[in-house]
Amino acid sequence: MPPSRIDKALLLLPPFDQLLGSTRDRISRLKHRYPCDDELITHLMHMDPRLVALVPYLVWIPYEQFFDVQKVGQGGFATVWKARFKANQGFDVILALKEIDVSFQQEMNVIGLSKDPESGRNLIVMAFAKGGSLEKRLDETELRGPWSDTFGAALRVSTALASLHLIGVTHNDLHPGNIVYTKRDDPSTLYFIDIGLGKVIPDKDDPNDDGDDDVCYGRLPYLPPECFKGKLYTAASDVYCLGTILWQLISHVPPRGTAGALFRDDGLREDPVPGTPTGYQTIINECWSIAPERRPTALQVCQSLEKLRGEFKPPWLSQGSVLQCAPACFYRLRAYPSRKTKKYVAQRIALHRQRLEENGVDVTDDSFMLNSGPESVLPSVSKQSQYYTRQQLTELSRSCPISCVLFE
Repeated sequence: MPPSRIDKALLLLPPFDQLLGSTRDRISRLKHRYPCDDELITHLMHMDPRLVALVPYLVWIPYEQFFDVQKVGQGGFATVWKARFKANQGFDVILALKEIDVSFQQEMNVIGLSKDPESGRNLIVMAFAKGGSLEKRLDETELRGPWSDTFGAALRVSTALASLHLIGVTHNDLHPGNIVYTKRDDPSTLYFIDIGLGKVIPDKDDPNDDGDDDVCYGRLPYLPPECFKGKLYTAASDVYCLGTILWQLISHVPPRGTAGALFRDDGLREDPVPGTPTGYQTIINECWSIAPERRPTALQVCQSLEKLRGEFKPPWLSQGSVLQCAPACFYRLRAYPSRKTKKYVAQRIALHRQRLEENGVDVTDDSFMLNSGPESVLPSVSKQSQYYTRQQLTELSRSCPISCVLFE
């Protein structure tokens, strides 16, 4: 009998003694404070006996230790709460509590498990994303700062995806709403959430490892073209979604329509933003290749972004640069988005907000409660992640035509 995806995922788990020293110390401190491994084993056995292998990495925190529990909203898989927890030396720490999905071992920043005795809900205890999501950040800001800021943000997202692929897992629902920050003022604290459907990357040489993709899960505007053609979701599919995120870092709006009904003759997912640096647009275009095998890997995207960011360094930081003696204004013309670029982005943001209001979406709501799905709103304004059958995807791609004309 071939190994299941849970078996394969557990094989990717590094031995406890190979974790970072700081991570081992944190787990040890929590286990010393809450020596409840018997309770932890009982609950892991109830979910799936194979998950007992996670005991060294997790702690069981009695629900009574949490206070000021507040519902935050509902994501793609479960309801999420935030709660306060009395940490060492009497300091309060804000944590996130999330209903358990059987694939929780692929969630990022999991601290431990708990259970609400009143509702019977099994809960994952995670770091709370005080900095909000990338989606919220893009919704609340306009395009500003030098291009190097955009490249830096793109590199951080790409590095996180490359790290996920490096351990052999795909995300399967990659969009700005599933990229969050633990600190408000530190963009380096980025990590992915909702990897509940993240899968071990299938072995292309194993005839038994077909990916069991009879259905597809995700946000309709971010699904790659192959999902609409009944093909397997792979690491290259994540890269297509990454391309859309890199584009959205400039446009600040989600893409229109779906990748199942591309509206451009060149096959790109969306219109390039005028004034986008050529090298950056090239990276996006390569990620948007219709054929998955023609897309770069996430690691190759990181390498390209590193090179591009180096090209946009201020000349006074580059030894031997021919621009060292050039006036600062010359550098600024190249290093910052032009007025034309900013005007285009502002128009796209205004148009997107208008469409949200026309479809009854509260643009002032900063929670992540979900809409009722693509049956009620256009794909480009839906924030619903959900399951789709191949037939549904085919029908949706045919029934969601969009206008190619943005501005008269």
